[in-house]
Amino acid sequence: MSSPAYNDDGDAEAPSASPRGTGGDDDNHTVTKEESSKKGAVLIILAVFAFLLGGGIVAGVWWIMESQKDDSPTPATVANNDPASTPSAPTASPVPNPTLQFTSKPTSRPGSPTARPTPTESPTRFQPVSMEDRLANEHDPLVQNAFEWLTAVDNYQPADYAEFEERYALASLFFQTGGNRLWRFNTGWLTSATACGWYGVTCDSAGKVAGIEMNDNSLVGTMPSELGILSAMTSITILGSFELTGSFPTQFSRLTNLKRITMRSNYLSGTIPTQISSLRQLTTLDFEDNILSGSLPTQISLLTNLQQLSAGGNELKGSFPPGLVNLTNLRTLELDRNQIGGTVPDLSGLRFLEKLDLKTNKFTGIVPNLPNSLQLCDLDWNSWSNTENGLSNGCF
Repeated sequence: MSSPAYNDDGDAEAPSASPRGTGGDDDNHTVTKEESSKKGAVLIILAVFAFLLGGGIVAGVWWIMESQKDDSPTPATVANNDPASTPSAPTASPVPNPTLQFTSKPTSRPGSPTARPTPTESPTRFQPVSMEDRLANEHDPLVQNAFEWLTAVDNYQPADYAEFEERYALASLFFQTGGNRLWRFNTGWLTSATACGWYGVTCDSAGKVAGIEMNDNSLVGTMPSELGILSAMTSITILGSFELTGSFPTQFSRLTNLKRITMRSNYLSGTIPTQISSLRQLTTLDFEDNILSGSLPTQISLLTNLQQLSAGGNELKGSFPPGLVNLTNLRTLELDRNQIGGTVPDLSGLRFLEKLDLKTNKFTGIVPNLPNSLQLCDLDWNSWSNTENGLSNGCF
């Protein structure tokens, strides 16, 4: 380090001025280096930021492309595992997998291992049920040979399920009463034609079975309950089939359009069903000459449209139903050749009654008052205590 110069008086001399540019250039050079250093640092920071920004953009583009690639259907899915098939172009939206449903209802008791749910197909509630399946569900147990004929042999095309069901009911009558081998007449039966053309079958204007009439046709067997299917039927007549056995089907109570039931001269047993009282349009109820037992159901008095009640020649017991006096439309009352006992109420209110047959029973007491409308009357072979009223009406 240099020492300051001193003058003759011992004072320090002031430094002489340097030429312009010598000391100033050094200072300017120092400032320039500092500014350069700062600019270099800024550029490095900007470069790092740009690198990071560019890398983020590239990564985002890559992620988007990979996502779209994963959503596209694979060739294996399109080709259905068939190496010979050519994959089709992927669609804009992913192809949904077939929907499967799993049963969630537990199949084991609490505490035991839960059974693995089994996959089932999509619900079939919107799929139509065949007429065969519906018939089998609604009429179990089936008359098997009638059902087999209908589903495997019959070539007729019914208009609807109601007609399909009617053919089953008639086929049941045919097979259960010997129609294929014992009937005297079976023209048209079980052919591929409408049932309206079968022997003894009549139809209404809508083509529905309205009546069955079998007179002396040798039906053998029992009355099928399936006849209760024939909801449009208004009349059934089966006469003179002495080997037609069994009870009268209670299912007939469904046939609320019935006006006439004639089952005379067969071999029906059991009782007259009380459910018959639901047939409010009934005008004729004829069970003459069978082997019915029990008593006349009191519910018959509800059949206010009844014009003929015939139950003679059976094995009926009990007493005369007092409600019969309310059947003011009666024209024929036949209870002969039974074992009905007790007294008979006043019948004078039956002002349309033309035929009264009470013979060969166990009636007691006095002969009741009778209507003046009577044309035929038979009260004989009972235990009357006074026959005056009957004599006056020509009943003996």
